[in-house]
Amino acid sequence: MPFTTLLKSFPRIPNEQAPIVQPSLLPAKEFTTFLTGLRDWATTITAGLGESGATSFTVAALPTAVGKTGVRYMVTDANATTFMSTVAGGGANVVPVVSNGTVWKIG
Repeated sequence: MPFTTLLKSFPRIPNEQAPIVQPSLLPAKEFTTFLTGLRDWATTITAGLGESGATSFTVAALPTAVGKTGVRYMVTDANATTFMSTVAGGGANVVPVVSNGTVWKIG
């Protein structure tokens, strides 16, 4: 069962902005199912977003930034350290970069 369908079937706490699941009202088996669904949903959402801080590249070896808004990597040969400037290689600076969906920006 899709997580969003499963979520709709659980007890709610009234909330002006959005209903909130109240896990304490769930039987143990349903709570376990809820947690499994939540884990699977989070895994799906984060799949393919990169390994923030874990993978280093030279600027030339970075994967394309197109369509990857928010994905982060480290580069080992940036020629500048200016926050949110477009990264270029050829230097000796190790900096984090983030995709704006089009290019890699330092930051």
